[in-house]
Amino acid sequence: MRHLTFTFGLVGIGLIVACATVDMPEPVEGKIVYDQNCAICHGDAGRGDGTLAAKLDPAPPDLTRITFRAKDVFPRTHVLSVIDGYTRQAPEETMP
Repeated sequence: MRHLTFTFGLVGIGLIVACATVDMPEPVEGKIVYDQNCAICHGDAGRGDGTLAAKLDPAPPDLTRITFRAKDVFPRTHVLSVIDGYTRQAPEETMP
């Protein structure tokens, strides 16, 4: 019984760790990731005017308006799920 309790305890701790919030990168780190992965479509300033933007349908959105479109609250969970490919606004929308 003691072994079983210990095993369930470890599983419980593992689930808690798996659900823990991961810290967001520092702004400098975020800029590096953005420049390497996002700017080509969304543009250097995030306005949807990157080098590839004209070739994309639908066009990349203006990222500077995210908070405004969400009624002045930054939708962190939604944004992260779009970046990770879990959420799309419409079936034809996709992010590489």
